[in-house]
Amino acid sequence: MELLLLAAGALFALLFVLNNFSQTLRKKVDLRFWGTLLAFLTTTLAILALTQAYTAPVPNSMIQSGVFAIAAVVIVTDIIILILEILRKPRNLGQSRGILGIGVGVLLVLSTVTVPLLSAFFAVPLDSPTQITASNGEPDEALIAAEQDTRAYINLINSASAVTGADAGDLLVELTGDSTLQTAIETRDSDVDAVVADALQMTRAELETLIAEGEIPRLQGTLLLANLDADLRNKVSADISSNQIETLAPLILATSTPTATPTEPSTPTPTLTPSPTLTITPSRTPRSTSTPTPTRLRYATRTPSPTPTLPNPCLATVDFNLNVRAEPNEESDVLTVIPFDTAVSVFASNADQTWWLVMYEDQTGWVDGEFITLTASCSNLPAR
Repeated sequence: MELLLLAAGALFALLFVLNNFSQTLRKKVDLRFWGTLLAFLTTTLAILALTQAYTAPVPNSMIQSGVFAIAAVVIVTDIIILILEILRKPRNLGQSRGILGIGVGVLLVLSTVTVPLLSAFFAVPLDSPTQITASNGEPDEALIAAEQDTRAYINLINSASAVTGADAGDLLVELTGDSTLQTAIETRDSDVDAVVADALQMTRAELETLIAEGEIPRLQGTLLLANLDADLRNKVSADISSNQIETLAPLILATSTPTATPTEPSTPTPTLTPSPTLTITPSRTPRSTSTPTPTRLRYATRTPSPTPTLPNPCLATVDFNLNVRAEPNEESDVLTVIPFDTAVSVFASNADQTWWLVMYEDQTGWVDGEFITLTASCSNLPAR
């Protein structure tokens, strides 16, 4: 329905512009009934299309873009008409078609902002006295915004998991590098718009519930709802910060349980120490909490990883957020992620020195040498 209203509004906008040019070139001074009627129909139908779009369960952002495009065309053409009216004699700017057209365009531009805000404002009932508050008793807007970001990312990742069939934990692992959620979806030949639409519906329903219960102040909730579609599309195409990943990890990975299969335990070679002492380090299993707290991102491993006693380490700096793997290859399990610009201890390398054995937060594993900066002493380390 909103597409038909928008198409009708665009048609009347074209007729309005053509009528203005025709009357101006014929040097007609006074406004006529038909010109005023076309201006009214253009404005009314465009605003009705916006209203219809933003009162639907899932707003259609294409309508907002379409109304903005109509407004831009009307404003540009009527600026030309206004210049022609100023140059001609006699002139009567009180009956100016150019000024009328510019006013119609400005009104349409304003409606692309006000209509979504008003639709969101009246979408939910008035809030109750209970609110998230700061220490001074006022609503904590920063906390609400942070929780909304987490809520949006969780819904996007879960929607992507449902659409692509991939595990949500695997998707989160991919986001620790330079990949975006959009890239992860497209590499699986899935529809990004379907993921955004599904996440938009879930997040919108959650926000409306929180506003109705007074968890979020009505005004801030209105702004969040009005910008929700653009916010989700920005999140799906942008890199996610390491801090946000640390917040999401216990929430996403708590519902993602890897299947454990027995594997042969690794045996340390005599080059590291004549009598290595093995310490079994079981993997840590994230647990869901009511309030997420920043933690280092860890992943469950298939088997406990033995950690040998390693002498004479050197230091290296991590150039990116870097995966630590169980074996020196890209196919092995990810044990943890080292944040960017972190200094780590290096104990050994593989035969061609493309992978290096490091220890980070009591976790020993292999990292790709392409993404670290080694100190000079690392060249003397043994190979494994």
